[in-house]
Amino acid sequence: MEFAYMNKIKNILSAVFLLALPLTFSACDDEVEYTPAEKQTNAQVFFSNSNPAKINLDATSTSFEVSIARVKTDDAITVPLTLTGGDGLYTAPPSVSFAQGEATAKIAITYDVAAIEPNVYSDITLSISDASLTTPYGMATYTISVGIPETWTVRYIGDYTYTLFFSGVDPGLTLSQSDLYADRWRISNWGGGVDLYFTWNQETNEILVDDQLIGYNHSSYGPVSIDDLVDYTDGTKYGKSYYEDGVFHFYVVYYVDAGNFGNGEELFTISGPVKN
Repeated sequence: MEFAYMNKIKNILSAVFLLALPLTFSACDDEVEYTPAEKQTNAQVFFSNSNPAKINLDATSTSFEVSIARVKTDDAITVPLTLTGGDGLYTAPPSVSFAQGEATAKIAITYDVAAIEPNVYSDITLSISDASLTTPYGMATYTISVGIPETWTVRYIGDYTYTLFFSGVDPGLTLSQSDLYADRWRISNWGGGVDLYFTWNQETNEILVDDQLIGYNHSSYGPVSIDDLVDYTDGTKYGKSYYEDGVFHFYVVYYVDAGNFGNGEELFTISGPVKN
């Protein structure tokens, strides 16, 4: 019985070995076909990876640069370019030129500071218009987010008196002036923790408060906003915001979609200048 049992095991192992042989030999006969990459003979122009994905534009400038590169530098060439996006606020040259032996070149994209709203960023896309000059190993298009950040300088410290939606006095708030627009001002950490924005014409001392959310969400009516009464009512019969003798007189209204919570005067009294 033991001999028969051992023969049975031997036969099973032999059968397993024979079944494995075709698989082994089949694997050895398979060959991986290698197809070499097509050799690039053109200039192989592409947008450099050194270009950033976002640029904060300088409000004191009118342009910024974009780098373009190529692999084959034997000849001097001119490469056509196309710019899209940006609502017409940005302009790029129609082409970029490479001198003989030159691997990189730069173009200047121009913009008009006065036409660009601060803190509003736009996507613009530069493209190499002639596909025969590009390479599959580099970017033929380049998209960048551009805009002008609004920066501020603190000028004064003061106390805000609430009389309409909020109540009481909020002391020691900072009043800052925009570095871009001399008539743009903001009171930081006002109301529900947001900033209150307004324009102040320092020649006429007229003020206009921005229409904006106040940082408070009413349990029944939703988000609450503030607006200057002149803007909200399309008139001045309820009073016009103004500055006089160190006090900002804000004639405003607090409102929701369903209506308003009343209107009237609130004050911001300057307690001192900020020394820079």
